[in-house]
Amino acid sequence: MILCLEKSTRKLAYKARNPEETKERILSSATTEFADFGFLGARVERIAQRSDVTMRMLYHYFKSKEHLYGVVLKRIFDHVESAEKDIPLGAGGPREKMDAVIAFTFDLFLRNPQFIKLTMGQNFLESGHQRRLKSMAPRHEGFAASLRAVLDEGQAAGVFRRDVDAMQLWMTIHGLCWGFAAGQHALGAPS
Repeated sequence: MILCLEKSTRKLAYKARNPEETKERILSSATTEFADFGFLGARVERIAQRSDVTMRMLYHYFKSKEHLYGVVLKRIFDHVESAEKDIPLGAGGPREKMDAVIAFTFDLFLRNPQFIKLTMGQNFLESGHQRRLKSMAPRHEGFAASLRAVLDEGQAAGVFRRDVDAMQLWMTIHGLCWGFAAGQHALGAPS
């Protein structure tokens, strides 16, 4: 038996690397993994497999599981905060505008279930990772400014009580919307 060592004429397909696309795939997979399993239950191996990268490639872009988690948190929090800057108040009086703020908050939380899950995970971990990420400190400046403007308008018009504190109102709105979004599946609410 003689072995023939001919040079193959078959060319392998070359796939150009796209670092931004690769990072996006990793972040998308990591967001799902951390939202579904929390920081402690998430597995970097599953993230790499879902994003079709090697473990080495994943660690090339993100130094550690904790670093990847921090980037995921910052990204989802920035997304929500960015959305809160553009609350569509529309026309109408203070009551209609306050209704718009509340409806917007409900919709925002319902459209971003991963934000709810990730934040619940942070609460479980007592925000240890969030505290280490200085740039991710909760700001909610856009929401606070919109709420304050509506509250001031309503108080000036005599529609809202003058002793309502904007921060307490913000916590109440977020708490009610949050509770519904976080518990809707357990309560049997339509999704």
